[in-house]
Amino acid sequence: MEIKEDIVYSHIKPIKVDESSVESIVDQISENLREPNKELISEIITALGVDRAMQYYNKTRIIEQQGGLYCKDGSRRRKPGGVFFHLIYHDTTVSECIKQIFSNEARKKYKLKKIEIKERRRKYNQELKERLIKEGLLIMSNGQLKNNE
Repeated sequence: MEIKEDIVYSHIKPIKVDESSVESIVDQISENLREPNKELISEIITALGVDRAMQYYNKTRIIEQQGGLYCKDGSRRRKPGGVFFHLIYHDTTVSECIKQIFSNEARKKYKLKKIEIKERRRKYNQELKERLIKEGLLIMSNGQLKNNE
């Protein structure tokens, strides 16, 4: 299965910039790299400019054709979108503005994860409460829970 992934990723199409709009380029990069985070790609292209973003895209294509890029611990191969972001983030010539974009993105993911955990915990507690009431271990009285022991 891993071989199929390598074959699929090694055929990333070139993009012709000619007179394309930024949205068109964002869509093409997102589609070709199979990266769902179009918003992040758009912010990066806006900050870097189309020409510079295309340089990173083409570097990504070359890396993917040569077998890809592994994570720091070597446990897995990065996806093409991850290679693209990695190249940009770890380039020493990139401005602090780009670093801030990645920092904001990490903050968003962290907040969403906290919300997801909170919702999962709320749902679990609700199911537990309903199960205890059904088994007669808890009794509802005026909206207050009472232990039936």
